[in-house]
Amino acid sequence: MEREWMGRYRALMDELVIHTNIVLKGQKIKHDIGDGVLLIAQEWQILEFVIIHDDENHKMGYIAERLNIPQSSFSKYVKNLWEYDLVEKYQTRQNRKNIILKPSRKGIDLYYRRADEVHRPNFKNFFDALSGISDDDLAVFVDALRLHNADLVSYDRREEALELVRKE
Repeated sequence: MEREWMGRYRALMDELVIHTNIVLKGQKIKHDIGDGVLLIAQEWQILEFVIIHDDENHKMGYIAERLNIPQSSFSKYVKNLWEYDLVEKYQTRQNRKNIILKPSRKGIDLYYRRADEVHRPNFKNFFDALSGISDDDLAVFVDALRLHNADLVSYDRREEALELVRKE
């Protein structure tokens, strides 16, 4: 049996594993993004999504699904963002159950300040390293990662759908 099932992708897989472990280690740490606002990584990701997609009217359910955050956790994270006055909640007249999130002025200001101070410098080397590849090559890599993420999500759903039978 072939030991190296990853073939030429071994180095990429090694770096993805290390990256995943680094991200997981910091996932539940609250970071002060300014003005005493403490957010975990997923709360930051929600705020970022809402700001980047401000010109669209995405429902909370869509955002949770798009970011692959369980609805129960997502609601808790949004509550924290709302209590810090980083997001505003809206409803449509047609359906008051669907909540649409928009960034507040405070959320936008803190987001861009934090991005300039922390995220832009932290991603500089990464983006510089990628600057040598074409937009087409970058799109291929993004599509490959998107397909892999979809496979992981569908695998997780298969695991959740297992029917258990009590062992006697």
